[in-house]
Amino acid sequence: MLIHTSAYVIMHERIAELVNDWLALNGKSIAATKGEIGAQLKRVWEGEQGRLPTGITKAEPITFDQLAPFLPDVIKALSVPIENGSSDDRIDYTGKPKTYVVVGGSILARGLTLDGLVVSFFLRSSNQYDTLLQMGRWFGYREGYEDMPRIWMPRSMQVRFRLLAAIEEEIRADMLAYSRSPSITPMDVAVRIRSVPGMAIVGRSRMRHAKRSSVGYWGRHVQTIRFPRINDKLLGDNWLAGGTLISAAAIRGKRDDIGGRVIFRDVPRQAVLTFFRSYVIDPSHQDLRSEHLLSFLEQNDDKLLNWNIGVVQAADGAKSTKPLGPLSEIRMVKRSRLDSSVDDLADIKALMSKVDAAFDCPDDKVDQQLDWEQLKSERRKVVGDRPLLLLYPIDKASPARPGTKSRVALDAVVDVLGFGLVFPGSKEYSGTFVSVELQPLSQEELEEQDAEEAEALRAAGVDCA
Repeated sequence: MLIHTSAYVIMHERIAELVNDWLALNGKSIAATKGEIGAQLKRVWEGEQGRLPTGITKAEPITFDQLAPFLPDVIKALSVPIENGSSDDRIDYTGKPKTYVVVGGSILARGLTLDGLVVSFFLRSSNQYDTLLQMGRWFGYREGYEDMPRIWMPRSMQVRFRLLAAIEEEIRADMLAYSRSPSITPMDVAVRIRSVPGMAIVGRSRMRHAKRSSVGYWGRHVQTIRFPRINDKLLGDNWLAGGTLISAAAIRGKRDDIGGRVIFRDVPRQAVLTFFRSYVIDPSHQDLRSEHLLSFLEQNDDKLLNWNIGVVQAADGAKSTKPLGPLSEIRMVKRSRLDSSVDDLADIKALMSKVDAAFDCPDDKVDQQLDWEQLKSERRKVVGDRPLLLLYPIDKASPARPGTKSRVALDAVVDVLGFGLVFPGSKEYSGTFVSVELQPLSQEELEEQDAEEAEALRAAGVDCA
């Protein structure tokens, strides 16, 4: 087990002392599985087993009664070393296997990976991408132990790791797109990295060749996935904004329903701008900040002058008690929230279905088995360079599917209106990104990098000679 709460040595010593004192007080009860400590341990073991996804491992489940006889040996073997540059009591892999609760700091975050790590408990956050991602190296597991690893962290850190995972996926997608062009080399196209307010990508000295690119959404699809589920006024105002948009679309556009889907074509941009000036997007959406979106939509580009507007409904969904503009009966979609959602901000992770990228196309014109990018490409062949705005009326109850371990009911105070956007064009200029100006490194920069790597190795206790 790893405990990492601070970068300061004095805190490591105090935490290790607290853990040792707690074990001295409760070790016998744990070994005997007696009293409240034993009952709590049993509840945790059984509760955690119930959270596992199906098929994660071929190993048979272990009951608490099967586990209990091994606990005395575990308590007897357990030690609490401190892993930092000032400690004389550090972990040792040279002898026989050990049972450790390791209290540590930057050495573990920067230079050392713990062999056999099962449980990570840490509170220390960071405002830099690279530092958090280095901490992510703790999250691995070994074959045959897939059901064992556990990570305990504050929900605010869970949100940051989820954001970074999405950013990393975005970078990989860009690199894959670049690799498909035989004429482009890494020196021609700098990899874009989405910025997150309040966080730095790397240290300031490493950003000296970075430049900010313009805001843009060409070729992308974006969606709202977080909603303040107990703010009835905000949710109600957003619903009204959607109703106003549909009213304008019904008057100024052309209704052209396909296969039961409600679609308004050739809706003037002004109706869309009015919607986005009224609709409140939660600020946690880093790629959908209202000021960026409006700035992009207001630019002088013919492709943004006329829109297709769709209302996504579920065939078996509950009927909304409120009309959406002239649409009096709306069958709402269900979107449960992640169990790890922070406080009262519901995170549904995904709003759009893949096929929604071609919502305004006849079914026989687009292969629904294509991936996102292929679907958007096929859609452009059918409707041209026409942006698509989709409204999603979401059932306020939206229960989680039976058997799911990671989701709970949305449980909002009123029905929720989300939206998705599909933009035509190329992704080459899209997003709020930081990109690097590629220049050959100087000798001084190479020496600086070597010095930084050597310092990291020294911190990990690795011989650099």
